[in-house]
Amino acid sequence: MSISACAAPSYTGATPEDDASNIWVRNPQLAVTINELTGQTITGVITFNSTGETYTLTGVTNGTFYLNLSASGLPLEQVTAYTWSVHARNDTHTAWTNTTFTFTTAASSKMRDSTSLDASQIALVIFISIVLVLGLIVIVWDINENKKFDPEKLIMLLITVIILVTILSFI
Repeated sequence: MSISACAAPSYTGATPEDDASNIWVRNPQLAVTINELTGQTITGVITFNSTGETYTLTGVTNGTFYLNLSASGLPLEQVTAYTWSVHARNDTHTAWTNTTFTFTTAASSKMRDSTSLDASQIALVIFISIVLVLGLIVIVWDINENKKFDPEKLIMLLITVIILVTILSFI
């Protein structure tokens, strides 16, 4: 069975998927893999419908294409539905693939870039540092006072720091 030369390109791996929810509002990126089964080059457009921002691809073969929404400088709103579209055709025929996707952004302001810290996290990091330094000072003080090294103090200090770091990871 042969593939029709008039067949429109297909797509796979749309991100975010259609009807996706809880999408982060920071650094959003649209992605789709376009497959042209006859090996011809593709002309296509990915459009973020809320802003009209587009990524146009021409003269390429199969591949994954991206539209980085954060580059536009337009922040997405929390708990808001957005749509995006993919339009693609092979360059020798007029059969188009036209697909529209929707996604809804997350409600929680806690969803953020993994590289940024808010004020409560910074305060906890400072607190962890203070606990660690004070614990080490107590251990060194005991050694300088010719007291026997107490490994239980070190173990308790490490357990405390581990607990605090664990709390930080959930904030």
